Amino acid sequence: MRFAAFFRNVNFGHAGSSDKAQFVAAFNAVGAKHADSFLTHGNASFSATGADEAQVWVNEVCLRLRQVCAWDGVAYTRSMAYLAERVAADPFIAAPQDDISERCVTFLPDHLAGIPDIPIVVPRRDLEVFAVQAGEAYSVTRLVNGRPGNVNGLLERRLKIPLTTRNWNTVVRLVQRES
Repeated sequence: MRFAAFFRNVNFGHAGSSDKAQFVAAFNAVGAKHADSFLTHGNASFSATGADEAQVWVNEVCLRLRQVCAWDGVAYTRSMAYLAERVAADPFIAAPQDDISERCVTFLPDHLAGIPDIPIVVPRRDLEVFAVQAGEAYSVTRLVNGRPGNVNGLLERRLKIPLTTRNWNTVVRLVQRES
């Protein structure tokens, strides 16, 4: 089975982060098969026999990255089959459509207590979280004074846990590549 892992704070070559070769090598070292970095920093795809094995490997990759480069972050794992279902369902059909800069998905723990009430619209109107389900929050950002809203920061403050956010197009392109 194919899986994806989305890492927070992996910026290849920056202090406290691996380079791309170290990132992929960490997956290979723990036994993940056909591991590859995708598009931007901190996205990986790999093969595992099932979800439990995939999660164990990602946890081990996190430990290796901490040892190799003092990386301090989290990673969220999803099966490609699940991501393909989410892409096919198009969670952005119900999204606001006015002046959108980015469509984003924030990865949450699968079993999260205290899911925030939605919609969340910040006073600047540069950010709107319009859907939350187990595992993900969906949002749109708007440019206000040339800057988009920061959904990851907002949800981390509200939920008091580290998260990671991706542009929805990254997920769509990953699913297309893996199909």
